[in-house]
Amino acid sequence: MYMVNWKFKILLYPIDFIGNIVFFPYHLLKKKMREQEIKKILVIRIDEIGDVLLTTPVFLALRKRFPEAEIHALVKESTKILLKNNPNVNKILICRKPWLKQRLDVSYYNGLIKELKKEDYDVCLELHPDARNIFLGFKVAHYVAGHGFRGLGFLLDRRTQSNPKQEHIVQLNLDVARLLGADSPGKLEIFYSKKKEQKAATLLKGIREKIICINPGAGRATKLWSNERWAKVADDLVEKYKAFVIFTGSREEQGLIKNIQSAMKHAAKSRNLAGKTSLPELAALLRRCAIVLGTDSGTLHIARAVGSRIIGLYGAVDPKLWGYHDKDARSISKVNRFAEEHGKTAMWLITVEDVLKEVSLLG
Repeated sequence: MYMVNWKFKILLYPIDFIGNIVFFPYHLLKKKMREQEIKKILVIRIDEIGDVLLTTPVFLALRKRFPEAEIHALVKESTKILLKNNPNVNKILICRKPWLKQRLDVSYYNGLIKELKKEDYDVCLELHPDARNIFLGFKVAHYVAGHGFRGLGFLLDRRTQSNPKQEHIVQLNLDVARLLGADSPGKLEIFYSKKKEQKAATLLKGIREKIICINPGAGRATKLWSNERWAKVADDLVEKYKAFVIFTGSREEQGLIKNIQSAMKHAAKSRNLAGKTSLPELAALLRRCAIVLGTDSGTLHIARAVGSRIIGLYGAVDPKLWGYHDKDARSISKVNRFAEEHGKTAMWLITVEDVLKEVSLLG
């Protein structure tokens, strides 16, 4: 988790070594941050759906600690809708060229820094953590708080002592908020209107059975499970639990789901809803499901946010850090280096029986 490419390590380690020496007197002489003077806060979260949802406990923590402050979020265009109706966020700013996945556009980011400086932020929280984001926060806010274990930590005014290999991502995010004396229970939140609920009801019209959702898609191929196995799970849900199975996903995943349905014996008891909802509409849809099964993706975090019972299938990602396991959630993970060395992913080791066992435990 949060590993740095070895090529960047070669560059960042000497920079950090020199930076810690050079910036030591800078931080020593700099006026100390006083929480009671904080009036405007920027939270950087230029990441994916799940990352933004996993940050919502931070927004709640900040609102409780600084009820009168302006809280702004810098996110991607595709995730802004997740925060649109969040009462703990006053303003949503868009980074249209997220540098975490493409080459740095110096001209664009110079313009972004110029615009953000106008906001005159008292403090910036950088949660990813990423050296480039830390630098951005350093340029646009009077103080910066965050993790420093991926480089440029010497630019931070307040720095966590978190262990990225031992804490769940929600707690890692809250560790940064705690540097400002802010905290919250860690519950994910997503807000949507009655109109979104009506759309969800329309998509489920005519279904009388218990609804169970399967979200088979994922952002990376290594996170995908076998289509045939998903089909067997879906058929068992129909036969044993008298359920109606809905499939969710992006528009690009419609073909994937059609492939799964073609392998089902009871495809008539399923519905392909991929690409037919916005993220808030998906949240309203998942809230109506008895159980949500899926790969490691934003959909599982949305289901968690609305209180659905969930079962997640995890490959290389450690569910102790990114998943959930309690009375309403199960995480399935089987990491085997021998299998991976022979061209098999960790997901391949998960069986249909493993998944159905967890379904029976959730009821």
